[in-house]
Amino acid sequence: MIGGVSAVRAIVLGVLVAALAPACGGSGGGEEEIVFVLPEGGRATTATAVFVTDPAGERDARRLTSPPEGESDSEPAWSPDGSQVVFVRRGRESRVLVVGRDGGEPDAILPAGTYSSPSWSPDGERIAYFEQSADGWDVMVARADGSGRRRLVDLPNDPAGVGPVVGGLDWGPDGSLAVAYAPVAQAGQDLEYELYVAGEDGETGERLAPGTNPSWSPDGGRIAFETAEGISIVARDGTGRRTLLEGNVLRPDWSPDGERIVFTDGALRLTVVEVDGDGERTLVRRGADPDWGRAGD
Repeated sequence: MIGGVSAVRAIVLGVLVAALAPACGGSGGGEEEIVFVLPEGGRATTATAVFVTDPAGERDARRLTSPPEGESDSEPAWSPDGSQVVFVRRGRESRVLVVGRDGGEPDAILPAGTYSSPSWSPDGERIAYFEQSADGWDVMVARADGSGRRRLVDLPNDPAGVGPVVGGLDWGPDGSLAVAYAPVAQAGQDLEYELYVAGEDGETGERLAPGTNPSWSPDGGRIAFETAEGISIVARDGTGRRTLLEGNVLRPDWSPDGERIVFTDGALRLTVVEVDGDGERTLVRRGADPDWGRAGD
């Protein structure tokens, strides 16, 4: 189980493919693009592939990946310069791959294993991600080509070897990582996901809040994240927590200017809202796992 990320994917994979026609327009556009996943069309399977759309909803979404039969692509994330997208491809095993912003054949940068939540470093030179081994989940880091793999954050595992259950990570602009996980998973126990900030030295600070799927604001001052009640925002020091949206809303991600947030709503639509909660509008009528970036030249 991979926390809120898996929950979103499980729902998406059970939904019939809907039209990609964009809804109403709005502010944004230009060099900014949102990458997301959508169930494949024209197949008996419900595998997901990676697509890209513009924040104004003025153009049809375009495909970036075509996973092989029996595999699905998920958790896409833009590189800081907007030239590449990293994502996880899952089948019998999972792999971390990178594809150019115009699509094409992706490159596998890590060997087959069990991965989640890849996130680029601010300089685009490294990628952090969750990796599961016989000892449980840890936060790992590697160069963008997959070399130099090492453990960055050693997550706590109980003596029975059960847990933690991971719930998303995001590499912030100052080099800190927002990491969400449930420390211990036991049969019959409700998972209690906690959000922490870890430095590049691998040391985790104090718990910020309960939640999953964190996303740093572009200035590094705030984190948007998913809770059982909706989507909240908190300052990086844990103060000023507020609820942005209530209900079945998932996977928040900030716009490059820090003024809007994209998320998946309860009807599995990509939706955009201003950070004060106003101006909510549907962007794409079917999609999940959004990541808002600035496209490269």
